Amino acid sequence: MLPIPGRYVVIALILGLILWFALTSNPQGELSRPELTSKNIRDLNSGSASNRRRAAEELIKAGQNVVPEIVTQIKQAPDRCRPLIHVLSDMTVLDENEAGEAALSAIEALTTYHHKEVADAAFDALSENFSIRRMRAIDHLSRLGAQVESVNDQFIGNSTTFEFVLLDERYTGGREGLKHLKRLNTLHVLYVSEKLDIPGEELAALRQWYPRLQISSEVNGCLGVIGAMPFGSNVVIDRIVPNSPAARVGLRPGDRILSIDDVENPTLRQMVAAISKHPPGEPVHVTILRRDEQFMSFRIRSGSDFGTGRCQCEINPSL
Repeated sequence: MLPIPGRYVVIALILGLILWFALTSNPQGELSRPELTSKNIRDLNSGSASNRRRAAEELIKAGQNVVPEIVTQIKQAPDRCRPLIHVLSDMTVLDENEAGEAALSAIEALTTYHHKEVADAAFDALSENFSIRRMRAIDHLSRLGAQVESVNDQFIGNSTTFEFVLLDERYTGGREGLKHLKRLNTLHVLYVSEKLDIPGEELAALRQWYPRLQISSEVNGCLGVIGAMPFGSNVVIDRIVPNSPAARVGLRPGDRILSIDDVENPTLRQMVAAISKHPPGEPVHVTILRRDEQFMSFRIRSGSDFGTGRCQCEINPSL
């Protein structure tokens, strides 16, 4: 058995080995050292392709710790910014967590930098990874309680997909979560409940990002009656939106609208106005005549078209 002083020596050696192993087995900590980071940044402009590739890989592996230094170098040497912005772009794709978020925020901030080369390179990086950023933004917004509806050309009239976003009292992202709206790139309509304390300047910033963005605090109700057309003294249903409130209760094309709530024999305009005044989730009373022989009354819980032209039962906000 070792004497007491000998035991202390052995314990000290063991602790020293543990400390050495911890330090040498943490490559991210090593790569994040300022001198090594600076070397890798310089090597991005190396004449050797292998050196450039290694430098980029090590910077990406170092994670969010190197993002501030990369941004500093971009601003100090804007004419050589593209390799560095490319590293940030790759970081956003390869890392869905803190590093990717830090890199993406850095690229977004650089789009407003006063040097044109930097701003253009940042915009190019955002465009290259558009689909990935969009899907992550939808995922983040959904986790924060926002409702996101994607609409394709069938409803808008071109080949682009647009997003319609609803923020009501279920939304928990606050001001910080609004950054994900900018990452959609195709936001068309934004509904914001008046119950949410979102400053007007935040909404103004979104309008600058999306010049054609429609922002509203109200979501009108709908039944899913499409293309209703005048016929004699009544309106006749032309089409019913699939999966809409009207479809679920059994309204059919060809049904004549005799009354909506207390409005008898409504015109097409009166019918739309009567339905729209009901917030989503509120019942609408409808009486119809089917095939000139069957009078039927319905109590239909209003849905919401959510600005998309598709009247859905599932989307039932309480603004």
